[in-house]
Amino acid sequence: MEVYTPGHGLITDSLILQGICRYLAWHSVYDARIIRIGDRFKINFQHDLRLTDTEYTEYFENLRLACQTYLERQQINSSQIIEKIYTANINLPIFKRWLNQLLDSLNKISLMDFSENHKIVKKEGRNAKGKNLITLYLPLSSVYGKYVITNYRSSQTNYSVCDQCFLFANLGLIYGTTVLRSNKGDKSSVVFTTFLPQTETQLLDLLLLQRLTEFAHHEFLNSDVPLLACPLYFLSFGETMISVENIQALIWRIEKNGNFQRSLDVSLIRLDKILEFISAVKLQIPSWPKIVNKIIQDKSGDGQIILSDIAEALVFGTRDTYKIIRRLVSYVMNGEEKDEIAKVLDKVTLTLERTTKEQ
Repeated sequence: MEVYTPGHGLITDSLILQGICRYLAWHSVYDARIIRIGDRFKINFQHDLRLTDTEYTEYFENLRLACQTYLERQQINSSQIIEKIYTANINLPIFKRWLNQLLDSLNKISLMDFSENHKIVKKEGRNAKGKNLITLYLPLSSVYGKYVITNYRSSQTNYSVCDQCFLFANLGLIYGTTVLRSNKGDKSSVVFTTFLPQTETQLLDLLLLQRLTEFAHHEFLNSDVPLLACPLYFLSFGETMISVENIQALIWRIEKNGNFQRSLDVSLIRLDKILEFISAVKLQIPSWPKIVNKIIQDKSGDGQIILSDIAEALVFGTRDTYKIIRRLVSYVMNGEEKDEIAKVLDKVTLTLERTTKEQ
Protein backbone atom coordinates (compact mmCIF):
# COMPACT_ATOMS: atom_id res chain seq x y z
CA MET A 1 0.00 0.00 0.00
CA GLU A 2 1.01 3.60 -0.47
CA VAL A 3 -0.07 6.70 1.47
CA TYR A 4 1.03 10.33 1.25
CA THR A 5 1.19 13.16 3.73
CA PRO A 6 -1.20 15.85 2.48
CA GLY A 7 1.03 18.85 1.76
CA HIS A 8 0.30 21.28 4.61
CA GLY A 9 3.92 22.40 4.89
CA LEU A 10 7.03 20.67 6.18
CA ILE A 11 6.18 21.05 9.89
CA THR A 12 2.62 19.71 9.73
CA ASP A 13 3.52 16.98 7.25
CA SER A 14 6.41 15.88 9.48
CA LEU A 15 4.01 15.63 12.43
CA ILE A 16 1.49 13.70 10.34
CA LEU A 17 4.32 11.42 9.20
CA GLN A 18 5.23 10.73 12.84
CA GLY A 19 1.57 10.01 13.59
CA ILE A 20 1.32 7.59 10.67
CA CYS A 21 4.50 5.82 11.82
CA ARG A 22 3.05 5.29 15.30
CA TYR A 23 -0.28 4.16 13.82
CA LEU A 24 1.47 1.57 11.63
CA ALA A 25 3.44 0.30 14.64
CA TRP A 26 0.19 -0.10 16.60
CA HIS A 27 -1.00 -2.34 13.77
CA SER A 28 2.27 -4.33 13.83
CA VAL A 29 3.48 -2.87 10.53
CA TYR A 30 7.23 -2.29 10.78
CA ASP A 31 8.50 -3.01 7.28
CA ALA A 32 7.79 0.31 5.59
CA ARG A 33 9.82 2.70 3.46
CA ILE A 34 9.48 6.46 3.85
CA ILE A 35 10.40 8.66 0.89
CA ARG A 36 10.64 12.43 1.09
CA ILE A 37 9.09 14.37 -1.79
CA GLY A 38 9.87 18.05 -1.20
CA ASP A 39 7.90 18.98 1.92
CA ARG A 40 5.75 15.83 1.66
CA PHE A 41 6.34 12.14 2.38
CA LYS A 42 5.29 8.88 0.74
CA ILE A 43 5.02 5.76 2.88
CA ASN A 44 5.14 2.33 1.22
CA PHE A 45 4.26 -0.81 3.18
CA GLN A 46 3.08 -4.37 2.56
CA HIS A 47 -0.11 -4.56 4.58
CA ASP A 48 -3.82 -3.97 4.05
CA LEU A 49 -5.19 -1.81 6.84
CA ARG A 50 -8.71 -1.62 5.45
CA LEU A 51 -10.01 -4.39 7.72
CA THR A 52 -8.47 -2.96 10.88
CA ASP A 53 -8.67 0.75 10.16
CA THR A 54 -11.71 1.43 12.34
CA GLU A 55 -10.74 -0.81 15.24
CA TYR A 56 -10.10 0.95 18.53
CA THR A 57 -6.84 -0.27 19.94
CA GLU A 58 -5.92 0.26 23.58
CA TYR A 59 -3.76 3.19 22.48
CA PHE A 60 -6.68 5.12 21.03
CA GLU A 61 -8.79 4.27 24.05
CA ASN A 62 -6.06 5.68 26.31
CA LEU A 63 -6.05 8.88 24.27
CA ARG A 64 -9.84 9.09 24.38
CA LEU A 65 -9.87 8.52 28.15
CA ALA A 66 -7.16 11.15 28.73
CA CYS A 67 -9.14 13.79 26.83
CA GLN A 68 -12.40 12.94 28.55
CA THR A 69 -10.80 12.94 32.00
CA TYR A 70 -9.35 16.40 31.52
CA LEU A 71 -12.59 17.82 30.12
CA GLU A 72 -14.49 16.44 33.12
CA ARG A 73 -11.98 17.25 35.89
CA GLN A 74 -9.76 19.98 34.40
CA GLN A 75 -6.66 18.26 35.81
CA ILE A 76 -3.51 18.79 33.78
CA ASN A 77 -1.57 16.05 35.57
CA SER A 78 -4.19 13.43 34.72
CA SER A 79 -2.18 12.15 31.74
CA GLN A 80 1.21 12.62 30.09
CA ILE A 81 -0.67 13.02 26.80
CA ILE A 82 -2.67 15.95 28.10
CA GLU A 83 0.35 17.46 29.86
CA LYS A 84 2.31 17.50 26.62
CA ILE A 85 -0.45 19.11 24.55
CA TYR A 86 -1.01 21.65 27.34
CA THR A 87 2.70 22.49 27.45
CA ALA A 88 2.77 22.93 23.67
CA ASN A 89 -0.28 25.20 23.62
CA ILE A 90 0.34 28.93 24.14
CA ASN A 91 -3.30 29.91 23.57
CA LEU A 92 -5.06 28.75 26.76
CA PRO A 93 -8.65 29.67 25.76
CA ILE A 94 -8.67 27.18 22.85
CA PHE A 95 -7.41 24.20 24.87
CA LYS A 96 -10.81 22.67 25.67
CA ARG A 97 -11.93 23.10 22.07
CA TRP A 98 -8.68 21.47 20.91
CA LEU A 99 -9.34 18.39 23.07
CA ASN A 100 -12.99 18.17 22.01
CA GLN A 101 -11.93 18.26 18.35
CA LEU A 102 -9.34 15.58 19.06
CA LEU A 103 -12.06 13.43 20.65
CA ASP A 104 -14.34 13.89 17.64
CA SER A 105 -11.56 12.97 15.21
CA LEU A 106 -11.03 9.67 17.04
CA ASN A 107 -14.47 8.57 15.89
CA LYS A 108 -13.35 8.56 12.26
CA ILE A 109 -9.88 7.02 12.28
CA SER A 110 -8.76 6.29 8.72
CA LEU A 111 -5.39 6.09 7.05
CA MET A 112 -7.00 5.43 3.69
CA ASP A 113 -7.84 9.10 3.15
CA PHE A 114 -4.18 9.99 2.66
CA SER A 115 -4.04 9.75 -1.11
CA GLU A 116 -1.72 11.83 -3.28
CA ASN A 117 -4.43 14.47 -3.87
CA HIS A 118 -5.86 14.42 -0.33
CA LYS A 119 -5.61 18.18 0.25
CA ILE A 120 -7.47 18.98 -2.97
CA VAL A 121 -10.21 16.41 -2.36
CA LYS A 122 -10.81 17.63 1.19
CA LYS A 123 -10.59 21.31 0.14
CA GLU A 124 -8.18 22.16 2.95
CA GLY A 125 -5.92 25.17 3.43
CA ARG A 126 -6.40 28.94 3.76
CA ASN A 127 -9.94 30.16 3.10
CA ALA A 128 -10.81 26.46 2.94
CA LYS A 129 -14.12 25.44 1.33
CA GLY A 130 -14.33 21.90 2.72
CA LYS A 131 -16.96 20.83 5.24
CA ASN A 132 -16.32 20.17 8.96
CA LEU A 133 -12.70 21.36 8.84
CA ILE A 134 -10.63 22.16 11.94
CA THR A 135 -8.30 25.10 12.50
CA LEU A 136 -4.70 23.95 12.45
CA TYR A 137 -3.37 25.44 15.67
CA LEU A 138 0.01 27.14 15.82
CA PRO A 139 1.89 24.29 17.63
CA LEU A 140 0.80 21.90 14.86
CA SER A 141 1.77 24.07 11.93
CA SER A 142 3.71 27.25 12.75
CA VAL A 143 1.40 28.97 10.22
CA TYR A 144 -1.81 29.60 12.19
CA GLY A 145 -2.69 33.29 12.31
CA LYS A 146 -0.30 34.37 9.57
CA TYR A 147 -1.35 37.38 7.53
CA VAL A 148 -2.24 36.95 3.86
CA ILE A 149 -2.15 39.75 1.28
CA THR A 150 -5.18 39.82 -1.03
CA ASN A 151 -6.08 42.76 -3.28
CA TYR A 152 -3.32 44.80 -1.63
CA ARG A 153 -4.95 44.37 1.78
CA SER A 154 -3.72 42.37 4.74
CA SER A 155 -6.11 39.94 6.40
CA GLN A 156 -5.72 37.21 9.00
CA THR A 157 -7.09 33.87 7.83
CA ASN A 158 -6.94 30.51 9.54
CA TYR A 159 -5.48 27.40 7.98
CA SER A 160 -8.01 24.54 8.16
CA VAL A 161 -7.63 20.78 7.74
CA CYS A 162 -9.79 17.66 7.92
CA ASP A 163 -10.24 15.63 11.09
CA GLN A 164 -7.72 12.99 10.00
CA CYS A 165 -4.96 15.52 9.33
CA PHE A 166 -5.74 17.01 12.74
CA LEU A 167 -5.71 13.61 14.46
CA PHE A 168 -2.45 12.36 12.94
CA ALA A 169 -0.70 15.71 13.51
CA ASN A 170 -1.66 15.41 17.19
CA LEU A 171 -0.33 11.85 17.31
CA GLY A 172 2.92 13.15 15.82
CA LEU A 173 3.10 15.88 18.46
CA ILE A 174 2.45 13.44 21.32
CA TYR A 175 4.70 10.58 20.25
CA GLY A 176 7.24 11.99 17.80
CA THR A 177 8.09 15.50 19.00
CA THR A 178 9.94 17.07 21.92
CA VAL A 179 8.46 20.17 23.54
CA LEU A 180 10.54 22.64 25.58
CA ARG A 181 8.67 25.62 27.00
CA SER A 182 10.08 28.62 28.85
CA ASN A 183 7.94 31.17 30.69
CA LYS A 184 9.01 34.61 31.87
CA GLY A 185 6.39 37.11 32.96
CA ASP A 186 3.63 37.28 30.36
CA LYS A 187 5.92 35.84 27.67
CA SER A 188 6.00 32.14 26.72
CA SER A 189 8.27 30.51 24.17
CA VAL A 190 7.99 26.90 22.99
CA VAL A 191 10.59 25.03 20.93
CA PHE A 192 9.61 21.81 19.12
CA THR A 193 11.88 19.15 17.63
CA THR A 194 10.80 16.30 15.39
CA PHE A 195 12.64 14.04 12.94
CA LEU A 196 12.30 13.30 9.24
CA PRO A 197 14.26 11.58 6.46
CA GLN A 198 16.57 13.71 4.37
CA THR A 199 15.71 11.62 1.32
CA GLU A 200 14.36 8.23 2.39
CA THR A 201 14.61 5.90 5.35
CA GLN A 202 13.09 2.88 7.03
CA LEU A 203 10.12 3.18 9.37
CA LEU A 204 12.12 1.54 12.17
CA ASP A 205 14.60 4.44 12.28
CA LEU A 206 11.84 6.93 13.05
CA LEU A 207 10.24 4.55 15.55
CA LEU A 208 13.57 4.25 17.39
CA LEU A 209 13.74 8.02 17.70
CA GLN A 210 10.14 8.05 18.93
CA ARG A 211 11.30 6.08 21.95
CA LEU A 212 13.25 9.19 22.93
CA THR A 213 10.52 11.72 22.08
CA GLU A 214 7.20 10.23 23.18
CA PHE A 215 5.78 12.32 26.01
CA ALA A 216 9.07 14.29 26.10
CA HIS A 217 8.25 17.78 27.34
CA HIS A 218 9.71 20.19 29.84
CA GLU A 219 8.64 23.57 31.19
CA PHE A 220 10.57 26.02 33.33
CA LEU A 221 10.95 29.71 34.19
CA ASN A 222 13.67 31.11 32.00
CA SER A 223 14.54 33.18 28.96
CA ASP A 224 14.24 31.85 25.42
CA VAL A 225 16.16 28.65 24.79
CA PRO A 226 18.35 28.58 21.63
CA LEU A 227 16.96 26.24 18.97
CA LEU A 228 20.07 24.10 18.63
CA ALA A 229 20.22 23.43 22.38
CA CYS A 230 16.92 21.53 22.32
CA PRO A 231 17.78 18.36 20.35
CA LEU A 232 21.09 18.06 22.23
CA TYR A 233 19.20 18.36 25.52
CA PHE A 234 16.41 15.85 24.82
CA LEU A 235 18.56 13.28 23.02
CA SER A 236 20.88 13.17 26.04
CA PHE A 237 18.22 11.28 27.98
CA GLY A 238 16.87 7.75 27.63
CA GLU A 239 18.45 5.15 25.39
CA THR A 240 21.68 6.07 23.65
CA MET A 241 21.71 5.77 19.87
CA ILE A 242 24.97 6.02 17.98
CA SER A 243 23.39 6.82 14.63
CA VAL A 244 20.35 6.50 12.45
CA GLU A 245 20.37 6.47 8.68
CA ASN A 246 19.66 9.64 6.71
CA ILE A 247 17.68 11.49 9.43
CA GLN A 248 17.39 15.24 10.03
CA ALA A 249 16.01 17.20 12.98
CA LEU A 250 13.34 19.82 12.29
CA ILE A 251 13.21 22.50 15.00
CA TRP A 252 10.78 25.41 15.27
CA ARG A 253 9.68 28.01 17.81
CA ILE A 254 6.39 29.70 18.62
CA GLU A 255 5.93 32.57 21.04
CA LYS A 256 3.21 34.37 22.96
CA ASN A 257 3.97 37.84 24.29
CA GLY A 258 0.96 39.30 26.07
CA ASN A 259 -1.94 38.64 23.68
CA PHE A 260 0.24 38.45 20.59
CA GLN A 261 1.13 35.04 19.13
CA ARG A 262 3.60 34.32 16.38
CA SER A 263 5.87 31.70 14.88
CA LEU A 264 9.55 32.53 14.77
CA ASP A 265 12.54 30.37 13.88
CA VAL A 266 12.58 27.19 11.83
CA SER A 267 15.73 25.13 11.37
CA LEU A 268 16.53 21.83 9.64
CA ILE A 269 19.79 20.22 10.76
CA ARG A 270 21.79 17.02 10.43
CA LEU A 271 21.52 14.62 13.33
CA ASP A 272 24.36 12.14 12.98
CA LYS A 273 27.11 14.14 14.74
CA ILE A 274 24.87 15.10 17.64
CA LEU A 275 24.00 11.44 18.25
CA GLU A 276 27.65 10.45 17.89
CA PHE A 277 28.73 13.07 20.43
CA ILE A 278 26.04 12.10 22.95
CA SER A 279 26.91 8.43 22.61
CA ALA A 280 30.61 9.11 23.19
CA VAL A 281 30.18 11.53 26.09
CA LYS A 282 27.67 9.30 27.91
CA LEU A 283 30.11 6.41 27.59
CA GLN A 284 32.77 8.49 29.33
CA ILE A 285 30.44 10.37 31.67
CA PRO A 286 27.36 8.42 32.88
CA SER A 287 26.17 11.53 34.74
CA TRP A 288 25.94 13.57 31.50
CA PRO A 289 22.07 13.66 31.49
CA LYS A 290 22.08 15.06 35.02
CA ILE A 291 24.68 17.68 34.09
CA VAL A 292 22.94 18.79 30.90
CA ASN A 293 19.66 19.09 32.79
CA LYS A 294 21.29 21.52 35.24
CA ILE A 295 22.95 23.47 32.44
CA ILE A 296 19.78 24.09 30.45
CA GLN A 297 17.90 25.38 33.50
CA ASP A 298 20.54 28.02 34.22
CA LYS A 299 18.48 31.20 34.74
CA SER A 300 21.23 33.41 33.36
CA GLY A 301 20.93 31.69 29.98
CA ASP A 302 24.69 31.01 29.80
CA GLY A 303 24.26 27.26 30.15
CA GLN A 304 21.78 27.13 27.28
CA ILE A 305 24.19 29.04 25.05
CA ILE A 306 26.87 26.46 25.86
CA LEU A 307 24.62 23.63 24.67
CA SER A 308 23.76 25.61 21.55
CA ASP A 309 27.46 26.23 20.85
CA ILE A 310 28.23 22.53 21.20
CA ALA A 311 25.40 21.62 18.82
CA GLU A 312 26.49 24.28 16.34
CA ALA A 313 30.03 22.91 16.30
CA LEU A 314 28.70 19.40 15.71
CA VAL A 315 26.13 20.33 13.05
CA PHE A 316 28.13 22.83 11.00
CA GLY A 317 31.54 21.22 11.35
CA THR A 318 33.47 24.11 12.86
CA ARG A 319 36.91 23.12 14.13
CA ASP A 320 37.26 26.20 16.35
CA THR A 321 36.33 24.58 19.64
CA TYR A 322 38.42 27.00 21.70
CA LYS A 323 35.54 29.47 22.06
CA ILE A 324 33.21 26.70 23.23
CA ILE A 325 35.75 25.34 25.69
CA ARG A 326 36.29 28.84 27.06
CA ARG A 327 32.53 29.19 27.61
CA LEU A 328 32.47 25.84 29.38
CA VAL A 329 35.34 26.83 31.66
CA SER A 330 33.75 30.18 32.44
CA TYR A 331 30.43 28.56 33.23
CA VAL A 332 32.06 25.98 35.50
CA MET A 333 34.02 28.62 37.39
CA ASN A 334 30.90 30.69 38.06
CA GLY A 335 28.30 27.97 38.56
CA GLU A 336 27.00 26.53 41.81
CA GLU A 337 27.70 23.02 40.54
CA LYS A 338 31.26 23.83 39.49
CA ASP A 339 32.95 21.05 41.47
CA GLU A 340 30.84 18.29 39.92
CA ILE A 341 31.00 19.65 36.37
CA ALA A 342 34.70 20.50 36.58
CA LYS A 343 35.51 16.84 37.17
CA VAL A 344 34.13 15.86 33.78
CA LEU A 345 34.94 19.03 31.82
CA ASP A 346 38.11 17.60 30.27
CA LYS A 347 36.25 14.54 29.00
CA VAL A 348 33.48 16.66 27.45
CA THR A 349 36.10 18.87 25.80
CA LEU A 350 38.05 15.96 24.36
CA THR A 351 34.87 14.28 23.07
CA LEU A 352 33.75 17.49 21.39
CA GLU A 353 37.16 18.02 19.75
CA ARG A 354 37.31 14.42 18.55
CA THR A 355 33.77 14.47 17.12
CA THR A 356 34.15 17.79 15.28
CA LYS A 357 37.54 16.84 13.82
CA GLU A 358 36.03 13.72 12.25
CA GLN A 359 33.69 15.85 10.13
